[in-house]
Amino acid sequence: MANQELLMIDELMNAIKHNKIKSGEKLPSENKLAEKYNVPRMTARSALIKLEERGYIYSVQGKGRYVKEKLVQIQLP
Repeated sequence: MANQELLMIDELMNAIKHNKIKSGEKLPSENKLAEKYNVPRMTARSALIKLEERGYIYSVQGKGRYVKEKLVQIQLP
């Protein structure tokens, strides 16, 4: 995995964890991320796929990728 891809994943994960990108919010497109990080679009796609695999985001076909709602743990007595 390239350094730029790792940087992109880390920055997006931190933005999600610290509510800079909120639950349900749409993420920038692959093209916009590729432009921002100066990487090929396939690198941006790969980073987004890894975030999806880790459970941070989900995709809606034809609409884009969105931040998942935070899971609330239920206390069992």
